[in-house]
Amino acid sequence: MNILITTASEISSEKLILFLSKNKKYNIKCTELSTFKESCNKDLDVVFNNLDDSKNINPLIDKSDILIHFAKSKIITDSNSLNIYLRNTYNLLFSAIQKGIKKIIFISDLDIFNYYPDNYIINENWHPKPSTKILDLSSHLSEFIVKEYARLFPVKVINLRIPKFFESGKQYKKEDIYISFDDYYKIISHSIEQNIYRDFEIIHAHSNVSNLKFSLNKMNKFLSLDSEQANLHEVFEEPIYGEEK
Repeated sequence: MNILITTASEISSEKLILFLSKNKKYNIKCTELSTFKESCNKDLDVVFNNLDDSKNINPLIDKSDILIHFAKSKIITDSNSLNIYLRNTYNLLFSAIQKGIKKIIFISDLDIFNYYPDNYIINENWHPKPSTKILDLSSHLSEFIVKEYARLFPVKVINLRIPKFFESGKQYKKEDIYISFDDYYKIISHSIEQNIYRDFEIIHAHSNVSNLKFSLNKMNKFLSLDSEQANLHEVFEEPIYGEEK
């Protein structure tokens, strides 16, 4: 299975590349913007591509079965760079469709719900309320692009929303939210192997079961599935709360 992973200089991407590369059934190709050539792990065989033209992107995606793309990048520092990254995402997905990719795993962020009170219980049906922080806006706006591609073209999209990664030695409060790298690898691996029924499926994932703000019902059911065709629309009938999509 050929997998293309973007933003190779980011820790979320770098560690995932190293983890998946251990599995002999996966052929991993990774890419990053040329700006971050010096900050990439030298042990990774990174293809540098600015994602600004389909003629340059098509060879990058050629023969890939799955695309793993991220809503955030170090390049995003202001509205101008956000606009560039959103256009890059659009270009990348356009080429992915042209080259026949059938599954996209899109990694977004639970921070887009920061404006909800902590005593709410939020599931995947809820409409995001992001802050005006530029990275939160990137996650929120990128999801619109990915969802539209899933609606218009024959591609399956799993939209994973995760929090920040667990940091060893850091003191966490009971209500803090994080995800361990082991849980991160687990949900990504399952997303690679598991087929989904709907064209666009959102799954919230984190590791702190003491945090009740984000329901983990859907994630747990998804991880428990071992069938080749998962009908998440039927399996994951979540209760609808007050501010759903």
